[in-house]
Amino acid sequence: MSDIGGSFSYQEIGFLTLQAVLQTVIVCVLGYMAANVGYLNRATQKGISNLNVMVFTPCLVFSKIASRLDVKALIDISIIPVIFVISTGISYFCGQLCSRFFKFNKRETNFVTAMAVFGNSNSVPVSLFLNLAYSLPALRWPDIPDDNSENVASRGLMYLLIFQQLGQMVRWSWGFNTLLAPERLPESETDGTTSAESESNQNAPLYVRFFRQARSFMNPPLYAMLAAIIVATIPPLKYQLYGHEGFVNKTLGRGIQQVGNTAVPLILIVLGSNLAPPCQEEMEYHHKSARHSKMIFASLVSRMILPCLLLLPLIALAVRYLHISILDDPAFLVSAFILTASPPAIQLSQICQINQVFEPEMAGVLFWGYVVLSLPSSICIVVIALRVLEWTNISSVSTAVHSVVSVTQGANVSQALAGGVY
Repeated sequence: MSDIGGSFSYQEIGFLTLQAVLQTVIVCVLGYMAANVGYLNRATQKGISNLNVMVFTPCLVFSKIASRLDVKALIDISIIPVIFVISTGISYFCGQLCSRFFKFNKRETNFVTAMAVFGNSNSVPVSLFLNLAYSLPALRWPDIPDDNSENVASRGLMYLLIFQQLGQMVRWSWGFNTLLAPERLPESETDGTTSAESESNQNAPLYVRFFRQARSFMNPPLYAMLAAIIVATIPPLKYQLYGHEGFVNKTLGRGIQQVGNTAVPLILIVLGSNLAPPCQEEMEYHHKSARHSKMIFASLVSRMILPCLLLLPLIALAVRYLHISILDDPAFLVSAFILTASPPAIQLSQICQINQVFEPEMAGVLFWGYVVLSLPSSICIVVIALRVLEWTNISSVSTAVHSVVSVTQGANVSQALAGGVY
């Protein structure tokens, strides 16, 4: 049995990763079965996706951000947006590079770019990190007296949450409105409405045009995110909603949270139904692109391979030599590594279905990314992260780990996070 850092074996890492991946796969299988027996046809799938975007996802986004962020946390983690911008830029470059290699057109390039830029920041990363936090003492931060597994888990979840919400903001703006936007009709197929609207905008005052443009850019999840940030930065308001078990918390706060917890299971159910073979009546909606297989391959390479080759060395060097802020935290290094190699975000399937773009390609990317590649890539990335911890000297990975956390313990923590945005 090969060991990593004393007695933490490859087999144990594989088992932890398998648990994290299977949580997602099992729910998707239920959606697949429901579609196979006819309960989830295309019209039902789209109705659920629209309802999710309009109601459940905004509630989820609001409850997660408003309840966990505050002004102090925003200051302490101010370096994360910088890292997010660098990571997004490198992923964008990888998507563009692969698209140029395969000579994709603009819409195909946009799809591959969206797959590269928007990675999963919750389901697999959170489940995997939680299991590691409770089984690997090497993740404890020497700078914190009496650091323990609970603290490690909390810090890791905070890092993942920030990456998650930054990704949400970009995903539901640039991703929804540009990269995965509905296909525009040729000018010859449009009526005079567009020209009239354009002329009206040109004649309107500047501030009116600004608000019109902003309104066209916004959507329910973004409105929820804006409202959550406002609540998170106003302590009395946040206290009433999530600070104590008063009337507002037990009615409005818990009501929003309960509705939001429905979002992720619905996304996974619809994802599984998308993977089912379409019936004869739905074949016209599942028309594959001419370069279907190449698009899937390019998406996975630009999301799960190329960014790792470029980003992981940068993160490791920054952790070893910069010694600033949270970069010294072993939990941050491991969570950043896991995020870098994560599959494309599951929520992209929701956007593709709503905008009716590249649905077969999206299903293929998620199938290969989660069912086939997620397990081996997660094992490899965790092994590399533990080796880098030794090299950076911010933690002693040689600490012996005599047993892995029980499945029950890991499940209890995971249940507390059910409803995270994938």
